[in-house]
Amino acid sequence: MSIQNSYGDYGSSYSDFSAYNPRAQYPPQLYLSNGELLAVVSVNPNWKGIHPGVLFGVICGQR
Repeated sequence: MSIQNSYGDYGSSYSDFSAYNPRAQYPPQLYLSNGELLAVVSVNPNWKGIHPGVLFGVICGQR
């Protein structure tokens, strides 16, 4: 269930639900508590979202 699991649906480079698949059609999305979409987590530049590495850097205080 983690985007850090390279063998799972959300972290694989092949899954259509993965943050790390540049061609994924359904990458993970982050929502605010009011249901508003905050960001798409993807390496695909067409989504104009947040790169998963940047997301973890922000969460861990490294960026």
